Amino acid sequence: MKQQGTREERAKKALGEMGSTVLVGITFTKFIGVIVLAFASSTLFKLYYFRMYLFIIILGAFNGLMVLPVLLSLIGPDADVNEILQDYKHHKLISELIARYQKRKKYDNKVPSEQDRQLLM
Repeated sequence: MKQQGTREERAKKALGEMGSTVLVGITFTKFIGVIVLAFASSTLFKLYYFRMYLFIIILGAFNGLMVLPVLLSLIGPDADVNEILQDYKHHKLISELIARYQKRKKYDNKVPSEQDRQLLM
């Protein structure tokens, strides 16, 4: 599966789509589960399990929401050149069709010609 856009755009899109899910669905859920260990009467549970799991949750959230998106926006894979060229050609074709219809003043109520329909497909 390939995503469109530059490194920074892809990182922003990933954080926008998945950031809240990771934060609320995973981090807070695990935090609520681990916070119970803070109230344990055993020093062993408080010292080892609570602190260890809390540190793992905080480190994982920081890594997934801060470190990896920044690193991938800086050194991630480049944008696909063929995709950029294809988008440019498509944009150019649409611009030419709009200009042609505006010039002829037929775009309001008329059906596009067969040649224009084939260009759009």
